[in-house]
Amino acid sequence: MFLLGALGRLLSLAVEGRPHWFQLALGALELVLSPLLFWLADAESRAS
Repeated sequence: MFLLGALGRLLSLAVEGRPHWFQLALGALELVLSPLLFWLADAESRAS
């Protein structure tokens, strides 16, 4: 879900221009957390 939110924010940035700084911070957080969550899910599935 984070990845879809990040992609939506990037699309909005490209179409509408620069949003409020807080929206940029949320987009960066979503982009950073998405690969981390995929990595953790993969590690958990390997452990079980």
